[in-house]
Order: sequence, then C-alpha cells, then structure tokens
Amino acid sequence: MAEVWSKIRINGAFVYRISCLESTTEIAQQLADLGVISSTQSMSHTKATGRVSLYLNQGALSALLMEQSSPLDFHRAWFESLIQENALSSEQIHELLHGEVDDEFTQGKIVCSCFKVGEKAIHDAIETKQCDSVESLGDALKCGTNCGSCKPELKKILAKRDVKMVSLQPEEVLV
Repeated sequence: MAEVWSKIRINGAFVYRISCLESTTEIAQQLADLGVISSTQSMSHTKATGRVSLYLNQGALSALLMEQSSPLDFHRAWFESLIQENALSSEQIHELLHGEVDDEFTQGKIVCSCFKVGEKAIHDAIETKQCDSVESLGDALKCGTNCGSCKPELKKILAKRDVKMVSLQPEEVLV
C-alpha cells in the first residue's frame, strides 16, 4: 500500500499522511476493505494541484482523501470542527472538495454585515491597534460606520475586554 505514512490523532479522528504511487481511488478501496472507511456516499473533485475525495456516512464525514503533488496545506482546526458535525451542509462539502476554509471559521462570527467584519478582526484591532471605542474600531475596520446595527455588539465586545481580573483569594488583613 504505502511507502511512507504517519498517523496523527486529532479531535474525533485520525489523520493519515501517506506517500505512495497509488491513486486516491485505489487507497480508498484498500481502506474500505480494511474497514477504515465506511460510507454511503462519495464524491471527488480534481484540480491542477491534485484530487480530493470525500466519503460521507449518512451525511457525516467518514473520510477525506487528498492527493497532491505539492505540500498539503491542511487547516487542522477547521477539519476537526467538520469531523464533529452530524451532517455536513452542501456549503461545507463544497468547501472541503475545493480546499476553501469557511470564512466564518477564519473570521469568527460576522459582527458587521455591511463590511463583513468578524469577531477575530475586531479582537485583533483591540489588541494590536489599541482600539478602545466603537469609533476607533470604525476608523480601523469600518465596522459601525454604515447602518450602525452592529454598534451594540461592538460595545459588548469592548466591555468584555475591559473586565478586570479579580483575585478570589482572601486578602490578609492586619488588625
């Protein structure tokens, strides 16, 4: 089967990195014969850099085989989140087949729909650009500068960042 391989445990699954001459179709058949892959549906997508084959079992991700001639760009946390899904949406299937990480996953929840600004960009602006008000976030990211419906959410995010850590240890008092 494989000349070189490694097995990596991730949350909810294993990732096998295989270096071999067989195609993903041949590997999938061998893995199915071994009982590693059980699927009720499969699909694949071929592009210039390689081929991706996706195996679903009652809508849930059973296996994903990626055949690439270049080093694999693997977004582990995103893949782990998809493994946990009971059933993948058509959008998630498309993203997996095309190697496109979900925007909401990379940006966090979208807070400003006018300018597509996510939670992660807002938190980064607060930390790196010292944004400390809705106005300064607007200057840095444009969020809150159009319709304004995201301003309450921006205020909540800023308020959470301003919370001071309080020690729960009793203080020693000298009398």
